[in-house]
Amino acid sequence: MKATVPSPYIENLRNDAAAESLRDDCWLSALPPDQQPPTAAELRWFSSLLRRDEVQRAMVASDQATLCDSALAIERRIPIISGEGHALPAAHRLYISLEVAKVLFARPSSTLDLLRSVVVYSDAGKLIQNKREAGIAQVRGRNHVVGRLKRIEAIWNALDPAVSLAGKRLGSDRWRDRSLEASRKQLRFWTDRLHSEPQPDDEAQVVAFVETLTTELRPLLLDTARSLAPDGDTASRKLQEGFASAADMIAQVAKEIVATRHTIGLANVASIHFSWFSQITGHQSPHANLLVHELAHVLDFENGGLDGCPSPSDCDERSVAEFGRRWAMAYDQAVAGKLALVDAYGLENRMEFFAVCTEHFFTEATSLRDQAPELFDLLRTTYGYVPSDRRRSSVFGTIKTLFLSRLRMF
Repeated sequence: MKATVPSPYIENLRNDAAAESLRDDCWLSALPPDQQPPTAAELRWFSSLLRRDEVQRAMVASDQATLCDSALAIERRIPIISGEGHALPAAHRLYISLEVAKVLFARPSSTLDLLRSVVVYSDAGKLIQNKREAGIAQVRGRNHVVGRLKRIEAIWNALDPAVSLAGKRLGSDRWRDRSLEASRKQLRFWTDRLHSEPQPDDEAQVVAFVETLTTELRPLLLDTARSLAPDGDTASRKLQEGFASAADMIAQVAKEIVATRHTIGLANVASIHFSWFSQITGHQSPHANLLVHELAHVLDFENGGLDGCPSPSDCDERSVAEFGRRWAMAYDQAVAGKLALVDAYGLENRMEFFAVCTEHFFTEATSLRDQAPELFDLLRTTYGYVPSDRRRSSVFGTIKTLFLSRLRMF
């Protein structure tokens, strides 16, 4: 890690030339030298923080002890630094570690393995002008490719009914059937391999495979589409359009995989960045929690890329795909206006939908249970437990937190 992190503003991370250096600096392998263990006085303060925490107070004694131990272990494990690259004060680190521990309380430890650093910014200038970019999760690794391979598989799955119908209309075509199935098996092989045990020479082989999707599979799908044209009826035209659309989408995703081929050899890691002022004040929304929101993105990335389809807490490989479909269905219902709880930002895409719903879950789970029981069940299955509701901070409470406690601006 370099002595300083160049860019002070999160909202410029995507465009600032210094952002590349910032991202590189945040994939840390050890605590910074100035992140010293909390003192006895700081641990006593942490005990008082725990006693006031609604989630911790609602737990049974054994879970309370587990949450405390987890938070302390996270503080000793993850670099929690300022935008200038220095360790935060111990009180801030303990507060952040407790928030992380609550989100990941019943999740597999693999989620925490992805988190390499938490970077906190004290500047409240550009960061609080009603911009959601007051928090951002930087992620990198082979899951970018895994996620795209899963997208191709989803396109393929959606095409299955059309393949069956086309087979009935065109008659048996063993060559086409064997070619499609062979490509499909290889797709599953590479998805599983990159997700579990990637090898040094995988980059070239994956690129060669996805290129065949463009040079061989796409023409096969387009040929099937053309074969349906002579029938001329409405059903045939729809089948033709479906095959042609799927061929184009697969080719586009294959192109994206080739462009991100360098990530195949990289470990999956994440770094969270957020404004301290926006975190403490709730970013002008009773449901907002920037840290929880960005942690949701990290959890989402763990399950094969950022797609808004996390894995369940008791991850069974056979149930992951079905769970992802349920999340996709919930998003479609929200876009259709059937989930009024989700704000406009949560409707931008499936990634933000999952993150915004997570914020609701960790602030007012009771409201979710009453107003959107299916969404509540998805979140309960994702996180493995139901956190108690968080009290809304008054203006005085916010001022007290910022200036009278150890959690004031650093």
